[in-house]
Amino acid sequence: MSKLINTSLQLARQVECAKQAGIYDAMFLAFGSLLGLVRHNGSMIPGDDDMDVGIISEMITPEQQKEYIKLIQQPTAEFPEHGLFEYRGLVNRRQDNDGHFWISIRGKPAEECFKCCHWFFWAQHGYSWHCKGPGSLVKGAPEQFISIGPEAEFLGVKIHIPKMTGAILDFWYTDWGTPRAGGNSAKKVLFTEVDWKTMTGKVVEQTCSR
Repeated sequence: MSKLINTSLQLARQVECAKQAGIYDAMFLAFGSLLGLVRHNGSMIPGDDDMDVGIISEMITPEQQKEYIKLIQQPTAEFPEHGLFEYRGLVNRRQDNDGHFWISIRGKPAEECFKCCHWFFWAQHGYSWHCKGPGSLVKGAPEQFISIGPEAEFLGVKIHIPKMTGAILDFWYTDWGTPRAGGNSAKKVLFTEVDWKTMTGKVVEQTCSR
């Protein structure tokens, strides 16, 4: 079975679990996966090594997040041993509200399946922020760009995309319509000097490479 087929099965299972946990309507395709959807006919960007899914934290509860993580660990016919946590299960928790920053999963070994990064976005100071957890870089985008839009098919699986897909791609990836060696440059808004217990800090705007 090909790597893309396994990854499609993994994404289908993620969507199924998200619906059962009540978080599907807060979930959307993000970053390179969204770019792959638009620029590469609903598939992965050539050379990419993971999928990216965003989840809007304000639309769900910490209990729903925990239920989702519990569900994706349950064995299935396609992932019979430990569900989607068999080979990769990283969870970074927030200190201020018992929610999550980021989880990464993969249902099969790296040579057989792409991992999927889940980014739990939260709104503050007019931006939607995401990061891997305490000590990591916190990046943001204008809050109005991170809103749930219609469903689209990625790897043959229906999943929501941002309502303002063109605007958020313009923000994340300058000249995103043309593939460039090393990736496309991106505009960045950073949250710095973060107090991880209270999630306070300073907003800094800059431009850097993707």
